[in-house]
Amino acid sequence: MNIGEFATFVLTSLCDIRKFLVMMEPAQTVIRICGGISAVAEMVSRSEVRVRRWGYPKARGGSGGLIPAELQQQLLREAVARGIPLKPEHFFPSSLLKAERWE
Repeated sequence: MNIGEFATFVLTSLCDIRKFLVMMEPAQTVIRICGGISAVAEMVSRSEVRVRRWGYPKARGGSGGLIPAELQQQLLREAVARGIPLKPEHFFPSSLLKAERWE
């Protein structure tokens, strides 16, 4: 293996590892705004494990960064009650929000 092949291998491996270490969006943003995994779990009466899985890729048993629709309204209500600045747009990927408006 030459240095170029080795560098490619290392960079590819790091990118693969990052997928498992970093929580996917928009779950990461919602959880951060609400005060962390424990706080969100308490807000929606779910286990911390279940909430953490929202940020996992679907291939790892997660929801691919999406928060279940049936919990979005509950999270918004709880956020309002607690003075947390959570907004409906936080539940959608930024790429969707940046897309052109529907006509």
